[in-house]
Amino acid sequence: MSAVPSPNYSDAQRREAAEWFVEIHARTEPDVDALQAWLRWMESADGNRVAFEAVVAAWYAAPKPLMVPLPSAEELEADSYDGSVPLTRWKAVTPVPNVSNGAAATRCQAPPRRRTRRYWAMGIAAGLAAFVVGTLALRGSLSPEGREYITKTGERLEIALPEGSHISLGAKSRLYVAFTKARRNVNLEAGEAYFTVAKDPARPFVVHALNTDVIAVGTAFDVRDVADQVTVSVSEGVVKVRPPTATRPIHPDPDVRVAAGEQVAVNEAGEALTVSQIPGARMGHADWRSGLLVYRNESLRAVVADISRYTNLRIIVAPGATGDLRFSGAVHSDAIVEWAEALPESFPVRLVRSSDRITIIGQ
Repeated sequence: MSAVPSPNYSDAQRREAAEWFVEIHARTEPDVDALQAWLRWMESADGNRVAFEAVVAAWYAAPKPLMVPLPSAEELEADSYDGSVPLTRWKAVTPVPNVSNGAAATRCQAPPRRRTRRYWAMGIAAGLAAFVVGTLALRGSLSPEGREYITKTGERLEIALPEGSHISLGAKSRLYVAFTKARRNVNLEAGEAYFTVAKDPARPFVVHALNTDVIAVGTAFDVRDVADQVTVSVSEGVVKVRPPTATRPIHPDPDVRVAAGEQVAVNEAGEALTVSQIPGARMGHADWRSGLLVYRNESLRAVVADISRYTNLRIIVAPGATGDLRFSGAVHSDAIVEWAEALPESFPVRLVRSSDRITIIGQ
């Protein structure tokens, strides 16, 4: 048996990398100061970048039940662990931060920003340590193709992958690419992306979104992860949509086959909705690449959540049955306000406007 290669970073660098991982991922849109500080840390010492890439790759590759859930921004602010005593001793006498009731379970003053990441990072770093070593043993080294891509409101990004595939990343989206020798893995954490996949039958292209895998060899398709639902639209070839194992029906072939011109949605519970035809010659959701947002029999709540990625004006659907109204049609990304203002002409709703928001309320 060959020896497991040693990682090119120290345990201290791995813990630092885990802290930065928590800091960057705790907020939907990390602030500029945090991102600049993170980039300075990445370049400040040999091994920092490798340690961070190892943490990120291991997080996305590890079985989720083994991982400590990532904290919210509120949980980070409530965390009082400062690293001055061993974590096991601190946990024995201090309640874990809990913000489910809107406040921290512990009584403490807000700690410095850097200290607020430490409890969560220590737990994640500990959980990742063995997995990183196991990954090194299996692969020889972590994939150099691992990288994260983030877009802001109204922003679009074109990504050319080294094996020939291409990704168009939509507004306010987050995507992580982690290729291995056996599979081309992509994790769409939020938003929307259109994939043009280079053919490689021996190396499937797998997009994970919410709780669903979309598996392709060589094809073109769109994946949207918005409002606790994943929608897959296929323009070329065929993809397999695979809900999570725990929620699949007992059937010899649990995968849902989606061909060109078809789309399917999977909800948060992992239930695949009916495969339907995309009307006309339109690609459906992929039209967003030309500024046209197309929807077919979707809830008003889901439509508003999606178009909100393209405007800084807050558009809110009031709680209740209003959000369940069904919408089919197209919205131009440059005319979102005009679309919202026209809703009362077609739906039993009224609008309440303020300087920075539009609230949609049932009549």
